[in-house]
Amino acid sequence: MFQASYAKFQYYDEWLLMKKWPKYDTVVGDGAVKVQKGRPTGSSAVANSTGSSGKRTRDDEGGSTPDTPTSAAVGDDAMPRPKGVKKAKSRLKEKGTAVPTEAVEELGTFNERLSLFNITWEKSHAQKEEKMRLLKEKEERKKKQVQLDTFKMKWEMVQSLLAKEKETRTPWEEQMLAEGIEYVTNNMI
Repeated sequence: MFQASYAKFQYYDEWLLMKKWPKYDTVVGDGAVKVQKGRPTGSSAVANSTGSSGKRTRDDEGGSTPDTPTSAAVGDDAMPRPKGVKKAKSRLKEKGTAVPTEAVEELGTFNERLSLFNITWEKSHAQKEEKMRLLKEKEERKKKQVQLDTFKMKWEMVQSLLAKEKETRTPWEEQMLAEGIEYVTNNMI
């Protein structure tokens, strides 16, 4: 069919794999499909083989539904398609100011979801605050440890310099001893 209308069909192997699926079976199932170029008309073989006129029809609520094998094959078990914004607005205008019960129910579920989100967010926020508090405490402990290590180092330096006799100390050791004694006395823990 494709070769007669267009050119050589390059995807024959793929077609052999795909033709067994119902989506493609309904189009070429009876073998009497006539290929036409342009817009389909109501008298074409494709339209007659699927049982549709090629045009869309309106359903009971004013929506547009195509008459195709795929939409006819959908069973009662399938979930209904959600209503669009325009359809919901037009239903509200038709009914006046009365709010449909499904809108009220949806608002109730939205409020429940919003409150659950709020609770979750508050817990997450509290956890983050606790984590920040613990990090600050850890930093304070590190800072305190650095101060202790510095104090210990200065104290040991002062002790070692005091152990030397005054006559054997060099001038820079005397200066370090004075600075060490000043640090130790100012930073006593």
